[in-house]
Amino acid sequence: VRELCLFFTRGVDYRWQSMAILALQEAAEAFTMRLLEDVYLCSLHACRVTLLPKDLQLVRRLRGLE
Repeated sequence: VRELCLFFTRGVDYRWQSMAILALQEAAEAFTMRLLEDVYLCSLHACRVTLLPKDLQLVRRLRGLE
C-alpha cells in the first residue's frame, strides 16, 4: 500500500493506520470473491466447471469494468 501511495502521489509520503490497511484488505477480498463467484456462475451457465478468461471478460463487461 505504501509503495502504491508513493507512486500515485509522486513521492509524498503518507502514514497509514493499521485499521485503514485492514479496511483496504477487506474491501479487496470482498471485491475479488464476488468477482470470482460471478465468473464461476458464467462457467456453470456454459455447462463447464473450468473458469476461462472469457468468463472473466464477460463479467467485467457486464459490470462495466472494461
